[in-house]
Amino acid sequence: MKGPNPGWYRSKADSIGVVRFWDGQAWIGDPIDKSLLAKRLAPHRYSLAPGMDRFLARLIDWFIWGALYFVSSALVGLFDLELDISQAITLVVFATFVLAYESYMVSSKGATIGKRFLGLRLVPLGSLEAGRPTVGSGASRLVLFWLAVSVSATGFAFLDSGIGGIGLVVLVVPLVLHGMVSFRNDGFRRTTWDHVADTVVVKNYE
Repeated sequence: MKGPNPGWYRSKADSIGVVRFWDGQAWIGDPIDKSLLAKRLAPHRYSLAPGMDRFLARLIDWFIWGALYFVSSALVGLFDLELDISQAITLVVFATFVLAYESYMVSSKGATIGKRFLGLRLVPLGSLEAGRPTVGSGASRLVLFWLAVSVSATGFAFLDSGIGGIGLVVLVVPLVLHGMVSFRNDGFRRTTWDHVADTVVVKNYE
C-alpha cells in the first residue's frame, strides 16, 4: 500500500494525540505522544525503543560479557596465582573489558552489538543533533546499571550473613526500583541510568 511521504502521522487505529512513523509503505514502531515526543524525536526519524527489544539487546550483550569474562579468566590463568588473588584480578580485568567495550561502542557507534542487532541506538536527549553519547556518558550509564544489578544480587545472596548483606540491599534496591518506575512513567522511557547519562534508547528508521 502506497501512502504519504515518510513521516509522523496519526493512524486511524490510534487515539487522538499520538502519532506513529509511516515509512512510505507501512506503519513502523510504537505510537508516541505527539505533544512531547514527536517534537523532539520526529525531526531525527527516531521512535522510542520497545521494552522487549531493549531486554533482548541486553541479553545479547550479556553473552558478549560472558565471552569477555572467559578471555579475562584465560589471561589471568596464564599466571601462577593463588585462587583468591586470581579471582579478584579476573574480576578487575573483566570489568575493565566490559567498560571499554560498552563505552567505545556507545560513543563511536551509538549502540552496543546487542542494540545494533535489534536496530536500537542510544542518543543524548539534551543534544539529539550530536547523534551519539560521549565516552563519559556511556561509562556512567554502565557503571550505574552494573552497580544496581550486581550489588543488589550480592546483597540478596549474603542476606543471611547479617548486616552486610542487608546493608547492600537497602542501599541499592531503591536504585533498581527507581529505574523500573522511571522507565514506566518517564515520557522517554528512561531508566535511572538514562537520566544520569542524559540518554534515551530509540529506534532509527532512516
